Amino acid sequence: MPSTSQTPSPIVEKAPVRGDPSADLLGLLLFIQTFYNPLGLETAINSLKAEEPGADLRARWALLSMVRTLLVDAGGGKVIEAFDALGRRFGELDAKVSQLLSQVSSADLGEFLVPGPLKARYEREHAPEKQALAAYIAGNSTFFSDQPARAFVPASVTAIHLARELSARPLPPGSLFYTNSIALPLILLQNNGNVSVYTLCGAAYDHLCGGWLPRDNDHEARVYLKSLFEREQDPLRDAYVTPMAVASDQAELCFTRPELLPVVGVLSQFAPALTIMTFSSRVFPTLEDALSNRDFLNTPLRKVGLGERLGGGRTRIVIARDQAEQKPEAEYRAQLGRLRDRGLEVHWQDPKGQWQADPAPPAGG
Repeated sequence: MPSTSQTPSPIVEKAPVRGDPSADLLGLLLFIQTFYNPLGLETAINSLKAEEPGADLRARWALLSMVRTLLVDAGGGKVIEAFDALGRRFGELDAKVSQLLSQVSSADLGEFLVPGPLKARYEREHAPEKQALAAYIAGNSTFFSDQPARAFVPASVTAIHLARELSARPLPPGSLFYTNSIALPLILLQNNGNVSVYTLCGAAYDHLCGGWLPRDNDHEARVYLKSLFEREQDPLRDAYVTPMAVASDQAELCFTRPELLPVVGVLSQFAPALTIMTFSSRVFPTLEDALSNRDFLNTPLRKVGLGERLGGGRTRIVIARDQAEQKPEAEYRAQLGRLRDRGLEVHWQDPKGQWQADPAPPAGG
């Protein structure tokens, strides 16, 4: 997660880089625009600047369309017919590009994931529970209202499901997301042209969640992450985290990778609103119960405490009901009560699949 990332800024004109086809094409269109500016040229230029998928193809067609217009003026009949045939072919190619990109946010997303743990987890690991959780959050104005979103969403399989649910809904223009996920930008940007998504990279890659991670001693990365919530222009408001386990007695979160601990620590400390996404079989009575469980991909767990946050910023936990849950109902309700007593706003799914919401207790209550 490099500390050199910049605050989002408007697209600026760049001098074409010699040998770069897209840059050369952009330079040519900008030159033509100085003396000839037909309908569609500005759109093609902006598409190239934004590096949109298929931008090169559309820009080349804009050039051909200008040539066709000149041929019409010159009376070139047969050449015009050839151009029209080329235009039909362009339409077919453009449709194929759009279809391919649409599949990224469709049920075929798994086809775009490299075979391995991430794909296997996306397709098989509690998929119904994660889909239900994501649909609830994406469709609930408590989390995503008519105001532009400003959120950091760390990489996780649940986050992929959340991105798919958000992509199926019209996000308010100007919404802004930061993530370390390789999948979220592909999904969120497909159907939301007025949304910005910035990906942060790092020295390590977590193949279980599809995300880049900074070194656990990378102080500059933590400073930069903190700055996203404290800057004057478009500060982030929300963070959505997906722990591998939750200890309900002290509201402690458990993760697998040591590099995640400082990242979650920054989000917990500086995000005005923190949302914890999980499901019922990953909520335990105590930290000892969580750490002694061996069902988490045979990987040891490491804890992050919410600390002073429980008396400060808004903290929400969303718990989907595990379809194979063997936990007695009384135990489940007791865990929910302990989380609320620790100051969390608890959203949970009952045995019938209906969502319930218990507000956090009053401050000092």
